[in-house]
Amino acid sequence: MTLKLAKRLQARQAGKISLAIFDELFEKRSVINQKLLRDIFRNTTNMRIREKIANYYTADKRKRDAKVIGFLNRSAVEKFNANPASRESSLRLLIYLAREGETRTIRGLSLGVRDSSKTHRRVALLGLREFSKRGNPSALPALAEGVKDKDEKNRELALDGLKDLYAHGNTKAMKLYEEYKQKEGRL
Repeated sequence: MTLKLAKRLQARQAGKISLAIFDELFEKRSVINQKLLRDIFRNTTNMRIREKIANYYTADKRKRDAKVIGFLNRSAVEKFNANPASRESSLRLLIYLAREGETRTIRGLSLGVRDSSKTHRRVALLGLREFSKRGNPSALPALAEGVKDKDEKNRELALDGLKDLYAHGNTKAMKLYEEYKQKEGRL
C-alpha cells in the first residue's frame, strides 16, 4: 500500500487492512491520524491490530487525554459501535484504565451495563467493581441497574459491588442490596 493510497483510506476500508500494512502505516505517523486509528480500532476484525492501538493509547499516561477516554467510552456503547468484538475490547481497556485509577472510564462502563450481550454487561460490571472496591459512589446507579440483569452471574457481580460500596460507608448501596434480597425472597 502506497502512502498516497493510505491517506485516502476510508473508515469502511479500515477494518480490512492486514497487520503488516498496519505496522507499515503505524511507523509513518504522518500518514496515520487519530481519526484513522479510531476507525481501524472500531472496524477491524484483527485482534492484534486492536491490541496495538490499545497499547498505543494506554501505555503512556500523557496520551490519555479526554478525547481518548471519550473515544473508548463511546466505543464501549452499542449505539455508537456495532462491532461486538470492538465493544468488548473497549470495555476491557476501560477496566485496565480503571485499575490504574482513571475515574473518567466509569461512564463507558456504566453504559456497558445496558449492552444487549450478557458477556459485555458482565465485563462492564467487573469494571464497576474496581470502582466499588475503592468506594467510589459514582458506580452506584450502574450497579443498581446491574442488579436487575436477567443473567444470574451479572446480578451477583452487581450485588457484590453494592456490598463493596456499603463496606466503604455508602448506606444507599446497602438499602438497594436489602431491597433486592427482599424481592428475591418473595419470588
